[in-house]
Amino acid sequence: MGRVSWHHVEEDETVDLLQSTSDDDNVTSQRRMSDDNVRSLNLSPRVIQPSSGNKALDETKYKYSLISVLVIGIILIMMVNIGLGYRKCHNNEQQQQQQQQQAHPSKHVPPSQDLCMDETTGLKFPWQKYRLPDKVEPSSYHIHLHPNFTHENYTGQVEINITIIDTAEFVILHTRGQKILSATLTPAENSPGKQESYKATKTLFCIKNDMVAFHFNKKLKAWDKYSLLIDFNGNLTFSLGGFYLSKYKNQQGKETVIGATQFEPTDARAAFPCFDEPAYKANFSLSMVRERGVHTLFNTPLQSTTPLGGDIERDDFQPTVRMSTYLVAFIVSDFVKISNRTSTGVEVSVYASKDKLDQLNYALHFACKVLTYFENLFKIP
Repeated sequence: MGRVSWHHVEEDETVDLLQSTSDDDNVTSQRRMSDDNVRSLNLSPRVIQPSSGNKALDETKYKYSLISVLVIGIILIMMVNIGLGYRKCHNNEQQQQQQQQQAHPSKHVPPSQDLCMDETTGLKFPWQKYRLPDKVEPSSYHIHLHPNFTHENYTGQVEINITIIDTAEFVILHTRGQKILSATLTPAENSPGKQESYKATKTLFCIKNDMVAFHFNKKLKAWDKYSLLIDFNGNLTFSLGGFYLSKYKNQQGKETVIGATQFEPTDARAAFPCFDEPAYKANFSLSMVRERGVHTLFNTPLQSTTPLGGDIERDDFQPTVRMSTYLVAFIVSDFVKISNRTSTGVEVSVYASKDKLDQLNYALHFACKVLTYFENLFKIP
């Protein structure tokens, strides 16, 4: 028996009566029952007739579908053309860069923005990490400085005794803001062979990591000892970092300029080339050239003062204990001091400008007491 669908006029429901049998009597009986049920439920067959607007609606949908396919196709073609054009331009740029590198091999374009390149030569810096390589180790520094407060600059020379820990092609250390004039490598006095000096044949800078690399026509073998002599100059600014200028006014309103240092945490490299990481401990000594009328203070006591002619003198200081670069400190000023001794005989001094001299007694008194306390605490005289 086929499917008959009925539609309820009041309730809007469809009643499906499906009956199937092979017996003719049962079929006749079921048909009478269905007719009676239809009459009692007031159901009428729902006849689905084709709508006159279906054909027009189908044609409209077809048109819109066709237009959509055409628009998507056009967009895809445009995107492919743009991609091919970019690829062609990119290939042309690469070809131009390769031609420039072949014509000027020493001034090639850096392959990546992350690489540290020497800005003068365009060469890749031989060390790309932020920390220094562990192939060279300093043992002592002798720092020679001559500041000019009037012109706000200074000249300098640093001699670093180094040991080659592992075979190296470059000697790499820190510098920031100095102009390197020359670098000379000389074997230590107790090294075997001829004591011949070697000038740096190549000097490269990594500005973002504050590094300089010196290359010498000399194979640097493990455990060889050398003296590295670097001549440089730099500027003195009021930056409160490195070797900088400061000023104060006295009671008469006169302005006086002094030179001071602040090396912690990583500003020793702003004063002189050095291995400016705490692990590279060494002994430090200082020679400061200054005008007469001012004096120099350093981490250690003054060893000697030598006249250099005119109003120029040089202060030489004793070497420090082994320590990190950020602990180095010096000052060139006209400050005055008051002094006293601890119970163990250590001299303690406090410095200030002349008009503040009467305010130093409190600081001196407690400096002596604190030093004595820590001498007893750590058992270090």
